[in-house]
Amino acid sequence: MSSLTTYLDPDSKKQENLGKTAGVFLYIETSVRIMIESAISASIAVITGGFVLTNRIYRKIDILDKRIDQIELSMAQDYVTKSELVDVLDRIERQMLRVETKLDKLIIDR
Repeated sequence: MSSLTTYLDPDSKKQENLGKTAGVFLYIETSVRIMIESAISASIAVITGGFVLTNRIYRKIDILDKRIDQIELSMAQDYVTKSELVDVLDRIERQMLRVETKLDKLIIDR
């Protein structure tokens, strides 16, 4: 009997063993397909999560950049120039000298 007819013979022990082996291989193949599908789904979820986190980080950076720009603008609008600061300091110094002179007069007159 040839090996081909042995596999095809329903009463053969080899046919029965082949059926069990084919069932195991079918089970393994199905399990591998499910595992591959799960791995693909998990990979897609991880990649999507990475993109979402990256998007949130860039959005936060953009918000901080806008806030810094606003602070820079307000500082540029409200800052005191050097000449203005010198003028104010001169006025304060003159006032301090006047107070000092008055205090000296009070001390001398005693």
